Amino acid sequence: MEIYNPFQEQVRKLFDDNSFMIYDGFYLAALGARICYSDKHPAALLLYDERVYAPDKRVEFLGRCARRGHYSVFAHSPVEIIEGRGVDPTNITKLWKCGPTWIANGWHLADAGLVESVMDTADENKVDMIFIDVHGMERDLETAAKENLDGILYGVIRMDDSSWDAVVIHGASRVCTHQIVRHVWLNISQRSLRYTKLDENEFYYPVIKHNNEMVVNSAYNLMQKSYQTAYMDYNLLTTIMDVPRDAARYVLPMGAKSTIMLSGPSFAIDFFCRRRNSNEAAPEIRQWARLIEHARRYYYERTKKHK
Repeated sequence: MEIYNPFQEQVRKLFDDNSFMIYDGFYLAALGARICYSDKHPAALLLYDERVYAPDKRVEFLGRCARRGHYSVFAHSPVEIIEGRGVDPTNITKLWKCGPTWIANGWHLADAGLVESVMDTADENKVDMIFIDVHGMERDLETAAKENLDGILYGVIRMDDSSWDAVVIHGASRVCTHQIVRHVWLNISQRSLRYTKLDENEFYYPVIKHNNEMVVNSAYNLMQKSYQTAYMDYNLLTTIMDVPRDAARYVLPMGAKSTIMLSGPSFAIDFFCRRRNSNEAAPEIRQWARLIEHARRYYYERTKKHK
């Protein structure tokens, strides 16, 4: 039984307001939501999915997400919260910049009165996202989508006195994403195997360090056979036996590749990179942390040149 929460009710009314939903920065929220429900490359979602790039379709899509209580995706888009008790403008206090999910959960605002309005603080509300492949090379979004390249999408929303980073990692194993989600300061959306079907080539092979090359080769052969067996069972369950993906996914190994979106204030991404780009971190997550750091440097250098 759902417990009535008057604060949550006010939030639902806020998210039903199309003038609020039209905020361009919410295309990050839409991208996060589509990553959860799509098996397409994130660059393809950014370029070709109307629910992400088209304002009217995005409003309709995000409205459905909000009405279903799927508030978490809104955390990817920063907004400035204006609140107050009553309509007296002298009583309105600027609180801080955060993701709208934090409103929905009532954090920091539960005792502050009703949310009166929300206004964006982004410079023109747009994020120029770039794609960096696993070799550290920038690739245009069309190529990344067409060739299904592993790598990261990276972009920044510039705010009055800070910035907001958005990162999409495509091609990480679920071993790695289980580590990523421990960074609770980050807003996270991940591809769901409940709603999407895994492809037979979507498996990750880690770097194996061993002084015997025969052992390394044998280990890779064994991993490949294990992946193939798991996928055959998965395909049998989903295709032949018509078992729902919700149940069939349990046979898939931790080496299955995934897509995961991270966003947050720049300091939160800084913290993630510092902790994970270290000798103590596992090799795969260290690789992704280094790639994020590289993408950030490349992005800012390119931004300077175009000013």
